[in-house]
Amino acid sequence: MKQKSAELFEVFLWNDNFGTQIPVIDEQHKQLVALLNKLASYLARLSDLLELRSIIAELTAYVDYHFKTEEAIWQEYFQDDLWYRSHLKTHNE
Repeated sequence: MKQKSAELFEVFLWNDNFGTQIPVIDEQHKQLVALLNKLASYLARLSDLLELRSIIAELTAYVDYHFKTEEAIWQEYFQDDLWYRSHLKTHNE
């Protein structure tokens, strides 16, 4: 049996310079990086299709959760800001 740690590697490295200084958003961004690394590890191993579907479902659900959290926070402070509306459009795409 392979060890889990040997199967995972980081393609995307978290750097504190990516931080927003909003703890809930920074933690979610770190989780997104972890999920992207999980997907990259799968692609490097080319494991079974069922595992790929599971990883993609997990990533998709978490991205949806994160976007909703981020948008709720930003709406409170930046509702009339052009940058906020542009970011919303990007999330919707």
